[in-house]
Formats: sequence, structure tokens, C-alpha cells
Amino acid sequence: MTPSLITLNDGTRMPAIAYGLGTAHVPQFTKYFGLPELDSTQLLVDVLKLGYRHIDTAEHYYKDSEIAAAIERSGIARQDIFLTSKADCNNGLSVDEALGRQLANIELEYFDLYLIHNPRFAKTDKDLQDKWKEMEKAYESGRVKSIGVSNFTKAQLQAILEVAIIKPTVNQFEYHPYEQHDDLLEWMKSLDILPFCYSVLAPVIRGRPGPVDGIFGELATKYGVTDGDIAMKWCLDQGLAVATTGKNLDRLKGYLEDFSRFELTESEIKEIRGLGLQKNFSNYMQMGGVGPAS
Repeated sequence: MTPSLITLNDGTRMPAIAYGLGTAHVPQFTKYFGLPELDSTQLLVDVLKLGYRHIDTAEHYYKDSEIAAAIERSGIARQDIFLTSKADCNNGLSVDEALGRQLANIELEYFDLYLIHNPRFAKTDKDLQDKWKEMEKAYESGRVKSIGVSNFTKAQLQAILEVAIIKPTVNQFEYHPYEQHDDLLEWMKSLDILPFCYSVLAPVIRGRPGPVDGIFGELATKYGVTDGDIAMKWCLDQGLAVATTGKNLDRLKGYLEDFSRFELTESEIKEIRGLGLQKNFSNYMQMGGVGPAS
């Protein structure tokens, strides 16, 4: 089973659930969180066989060779895989240089979605605007099919929109009941910019104990799923895209199968939202690019 597709504002069709290569796949994060490092190549082959068709990576995850090997070993055609990556922008490279280097490393001709990873590099709005112009040139070159941003605040997005010829298709950021950005979400939706959420499982992995524990357990029992499924569906049923990761293949398979097997009611989504506001917990980077890189 493959995830349903979301149509971005440029017409690109993107699988709603991505398998991410951050966190447990990257040494800097495994050390930070005290996690064992994973065999990225084999896990990618396995998740592709499960039905995942969206891979989320980044320049500074340094997983290009593993992705290239996994795609080849999977036997799945490149055009059937949606590949998202992100330009570091903090290493002194232009977008053109970063993109060219990563595509060469990964042995591919294009990314389906390419993002500015975070806005930490920018000291002024003009820095953001100039970088976005570089992203637009990358799009025009045909080496990326869609462009967006990650970890941007409303003000930072507004700065880009002042000069943008091509509107960002997504803004990827941490989102879950304990890290809500509902004003940003509603504003983005009004502009047809898709919220693409990571760390959606934080309430059931690193955020416990917390005020949503009870309702997650009740709903998991009601629908015959896991607490993690409820955390995922809380985002998906709001029309958002999500990135998840991990090595438990049964759990990863469940996320795909449960995508269409049940749907949270509006009152359940609202109750989780209200309970989540009782606690603030950020797993990775704060909005605007403050904190450890995600």
C-alpha cells in the first residue's frame, strides 16, 4: 500500500507520508539522542518494499551513496520515487553548487522537492530573498521539480514572498500537539503552501509523560491501532504531510495501512489540540532556525 498523494501549488503530486533519513540515520543525531545508528541502505530498501515512495533527506545528512544504492537494489524506477532534499545554506555554497554536488553524489538528475533547510544563514531579509532567487534558478534549470523552505517563520516566509516569482510549495517544520503553530498553519493554507511536518511522534517517544497520553491511549483502543498511529493521523487528518523514520518495519507498515483504515473526528482532533497546548516540548529546531539543526 502506498500513501495518498497531495497536490502542491505548482501541480506536483507528493506522497503524504515520507520516510526521513535524519535522526537515527545521522551520527550527529544518534550521539545527541543516544540512539544506535541504523543501516540506512537496507532500511531504505525495506521501506520501499513496504510501499513508501517518498524519501526525505538533506545535504548535511550525508546519505547520498546509501540512497543511490537503495534505489538500485529496490528495483523501483526513479520516476516512481519522490525524493526530497534540502540545501544546507550555512556552508558557504551557493544553491547551484550544493545541488550539483549532491545530485552527482547520489547519481541522479533531479530532486522532486528541494528546500532551504533552515534560515540560520540569513542576517537580513535580503539574505533570504537572494537565496530564494537561487532556488528559483535551480527550479528553472530542471534539476528540481518543486521548491520550498524548512523551519521558516511567517515573517521569514513573508520576506521571500515579497520578491518570489515562484511561490514556495511547502514549509517543513516540527509539528505535533506539544509544538503547535496553528496561526502559521492557517496562514500558509490560505496561500496554498503545504505544511510538511517532522517529529510528529515526539509526544509518544520523547515527550512522555504528557497531557495527551490519556487521549492517545483511548483513541488507540477505539480504533485498534497504536499511540504512534494516532500521533501520525492527528497531522494527516488535518491535511498535512508528514515525515517519519525508524527501524521497526511492522510499525512503519502500520502507518501506511492505517492511513485510510480510520479517520479521527474533528472533535477528537480538537481535543488533542487543546490538551497539547498544556505542554511545550520541542524535539529539534525552533522555528526561525534557532537550536540544533534538524
